[in-house]
Order: sequence, then C-alpha cells, then structure tokens
Amino acid sequence: MKLFFCFNCFREFHCALKSEQDHAVVTLPSIDVRSPPSPVILQLAAVLCIDSSHYVSFVRVGDRPKSDWIFFDSMADREGEKTGHNVLEVLLFSDFSRWLSPENVDQLHRSTIDSNVSAPFERLITDCYLCFYYWPDGLLYS
Repeated sequence: MKLFFCFNCFREFHCALKSEQDHAVVTLPSIDVRSPPSPVILQLAAVLCIDSSHYVSFVRVGDRPKSDWIFFDSMADREGEKTGHNVLEVLLFSDFSRWLSPENVDQLHRSTIDSNVSAPFERLITDCYLCFYYWPDGLLYS
C-alpha cells in the first residue's frame, strides 16, 4: 500500500512520530494549482437495483461504450415450496444503450417514460440503488 501526503501533512505527521522512520521518503513534484485538472470521464459498468430484499443487476459485457448489457435476476422464478429454490435469469438487455443515448436521456430526466419501456428497464429507473463506474484509461495501469 502506498500513502501520499501533501508537504504540510507529511511534516506534521512525521513530527508527531516518536520512533525512527521505517520507510523511504520520496518527494513528488508539486502540482500547479493554477491550471485546472484534466477531466476524467468514467464509463458506467454496472447498476444494482433493490426492491425490498430483491436484488437485480445490469452489467456491461465488455469495456467499449457500445458493449452489450445483461440483466441478471437471481430470484426471477421459484421452483418448489419451502424446500424449493430460486431460478435465476440472465438476459441480453438490448434496450439499455438505446435509453442512455443522447436522444432519449432527456426523456429520462423529464420522467416521461412511454409505455414501450421493457420491464427490466422500468426496474432500472425505479429501483436503481448503486452505480458502478470504471475509468477506461485506468485499464492501462492494471
């Protein structure tokens, strides 16, 4: 694990230590605070939806912006009574990219979803709980 401090925090932290340092000190170049940082654009990787105790997820398959999405429902159906088990469902979710296109995203903001929305997409917009993102350029560092 690497931990970085600004100069003032580093000095304050190390002045408070009673023991000898057990690690090397590396000085990093300072950042020019006058120039704004470069924007980082994240890509949506997955969405977790929760309704009561029922979780479903939407997951991007691949790392390209136009990649397909799948819908995963671990409790889509049930077989048997008390000793039965849940039947999961994994579906290709072709509506996802269409609804997040620039033409349709305004409609999502206005909350005027038409009746042609698929059941999984309705679940997405009503029960969205967590969104997971990744940084495409960060994949170069893994």
